[in-house]
This record gives sequence, structure tokens and C-alpha cells, in this order.
Amino acid sequence: MRKLTVSEILSISVLFWAFSGCSHIPHRARVSEGLNLSGAIIQDYETAKPPETPWDDQDDESESTEYLSTEYLINLGYASKLRNERKFMVYLNMAAAKNARFPFMMGAGFYYQLTPDSLPFASGTGAIVLGDPLVYTMWGRKIGKSTGIDLAAGFSFIPSLFFHAKLLQEFGPIQFGIIGEYRRFWGSLNFCYEGSCTYIKSESYIGIILIPEFR
Repeated sequence: MRKLTVSEILSISVLFWAFSGCSHIPHRARVSEGLNLSGAIIQDYETAKPPETPWDDQDDESESTEYLSTEYLINLGYASKLRNERKFMVYLNMAAAKNARFPFMMGAGFYYQLTPDSLPFASGTGAIVLGDPLVYTMWGRKIGKSTGIDLAAGFSFIPSLFFHAKLLQEFGPIQFGIIGEYRRFWGSLNFCYEGSCTYIKSESYIGIILIPEFR
């Protein structure tokens, strides 16, 4: 049986990524025991540029940033408390996208909270294994009585690094705030569909997120 080449594996991965859509981190660094739910509206902007030297940030007139799509994301997860006071959560992402190449996207992942709830901050590590596969580490804490911040970073199986941030304000049992992500591809990602090719250099996401707390 013929073995797949590296370029063929990457091409298959890009096609899988294109049909699945980009993954997002929809939860807090400190997850709740039991049911975890969140909803978000995220706008996606992509910067396209013909391929050059990887990580070349020089200005170029051929580079352009355009609005790509709006995603409506619902995340459903369940976290169990472990004997060491840590938590383990599995979750499912479901998204509908307006003006996207493909209108429906799904993903599934897991998250391990490495710190107990007794600490003033929380941290953990996770992975999304279905959809757009990626691995990430996450940290978060409260700043003030009712404001919280989460920061994350990681890498994707589609060669890229990404950075993530959430700023949330508590309103009773609901947390509402801003979510932002930035993904930088290793060089330019060549995506071709129906005879048209786009060389994606980076993608930026900005939106609003709502996280209810179940006590």
C-alpha cells in the first residue's frame, strides 16, 4: 500500500479544517463542576497574502485583511471533580456560520483543570480533537470583585500558533464579556476551493460571549 507524502497529509488536513471550521476555546480556566454552557457571536477576519518566507512581517501592498464570516457558537460540556480536587471536562462545540465557506461546524474536546478551586487563580490544559485539532494551555483569575480574565495559547495541527483572551463581567449567575483570538499560520496557508485559491497568513476573531453559572 502506498504511503502518504507530507504534502498529501497537509492537504487532507486543510480540507478537514475547511469543512470543520476553526475551533475556539469557549470555557473559563476555572470550570464549574457538572454542566458547563456558553454561547458566543464571533466575527472572523483573515489576512491573505501570497506565500513568502515564513513569519515574514514586512509590509506588502498585496496583503489584505477582509471580513470572512460571523459564527454563532454554542458549547456544551460536563466537568467532573477528581480526587485530587482537580477537574476534567469533555465538551462539544456547535456553530452556525454566516457568509462562511461552509455554514455548519462541529468540534469536540476535553480540558483538565490543573489547579484546585481553593487558589485565587486557575490554570489547565486542553485539546480539541474533532474539528480543527489543537492543543492549548490556559490561565485565569478574577480582577476585582466581579471581573475575570482568561488567557490561553497553543498550537494547531494545521501548522499555526494562536493566542486567546476573554474579559468577563459577572451579572448575578451570568458572565458576559468579550472574546478575542489571533492565529498565525506558519507561512501562508494555501486554501483552494472550486478553482479559487486563497493564501491565508493569519486570522483574527473578536466577539461577545455569555456564560451562565449552574450552582
